[in-house]
Amino acid sequence: MAKYKIVAMYEYEGIVSGNSEAEAEKNFLANLNQYYTSTEEFEIHKVCDDCEGELDLDGSCFDCREEEEN
Repeated sequence: MAKYKIVAMYEYEGIVSGNSEAEAEKNFLANLNQYYTSTEEFEIHKVCDDCEGELDLDGSCFDCREEEEN
């Protein structure tokens, strides 16, 4: 099975109750999915099965290739 590295940035926003800022933050994070508003960025890259480094455009792994040369 192939491996992929996913880097995503999401925006969350909402009004949260709490007796303090710390409690409001805890309540917000505990129910994070209900505050989802949008996906700001999303990147997905196939990675090497051996070292999990990102693959070059030709599908080979620069990190593994460099180790073989040394």
